[in-house]
Amino acid sequence: MADHVHQEMTRNWILVYLRLFLLIVIKDVFLSLVSFPNKSKNLMDRTSTLGEWKCYLPSNGEGN
Repeated sequence: MADHVHQEMTRNWILVYLRLFLLIVIKDVFLSLVSFPNKSKNLMDRTSTLGEWKCYLPSNGEGN
């Protein structure tokens, strides 16, 4: 009889942890979906020109 009680307790704890895990996953998915349009908008608005890349090019003649 004691084994049956422990199995039920274990099942209940597993269900509690599963619900907590699913809640965290749902929260993360929701936050990523909410912030994704802002990130994609910023990526679409950026156009790289040579003027923007000059800060990355060596100005003293070093490099290839």
